[in-house]
Amino acid sequence: MSSELPMEPMAPKGYSDFLMEVKTQIRQRQLQALRAVNSELLALYWWPGENISQRQNALGWGKSVVENLARDLQAEFPGRNGFSAQNLWGMRQFYNEYRDKPKLQSLIGEISWAKNLLIMARCKDDLEREFYLRATARFGWTSKVLQHQLDNHSYHQYLLGQTNFDAAVPECGRVRTALRQPCAGHCHLHRHPATARKLSGRLAQP
Repeated sequence: MSSELPMEPMAPKGYSDFLMEVKTQIRQRQLQALRAVNSELLALYWWPGENISQRQNALGWGKSVVENLARDLQAEFPGRNGFSAQNLWGMRQFYNEYRDKPKLQSLIGEISWAKNLLIMARCKDDLEREFYLRATARFGWTSKVLQHQLDNHSYHQYLLGQTNFDAAVPECGRVRTALRQPCAGHCHLHRHPATARKLSGRLAQP
């Protein structure tokens, strides 16, 4: 009795190219679906933040309102920790930070809520936030990689020309960066407007 496996039939002409095209389409559609879901989630979080802030200003609501709201929402939607008091305060801060910044608003929808919170907490300068928002979206940084980039002051290193990002990023989202030395000083993009425009353009490239 032969133990040889049956030979696979020869692929027809053009099949290899077709297979690559299908794989590419699947990856692109998956990414588009994830971005659509992420965009809707951020819109969901934006609305409570906006309305909590506006009602506090207009009606004089205090901090207890957020605590009560968190309790009532968690009772209505059990198991959804996204509506904890801490997250509701984060939504309020998120709205207040970006409500008058349309340029940054166009970028926050490109990355997850957790990454947005990390950038918002660690970066106080708008151009620094723009740098990390663009880089996270373009290079597909995970939260762990983003944390590493923040800890290593990648923004300042990039300004000083101590590191370069790859011109092309693999589809898996992995990033190869040359971050070898911590930044020796703290300089900001608003002190170097020409550099700011250059970096923004380079990060925005597909």
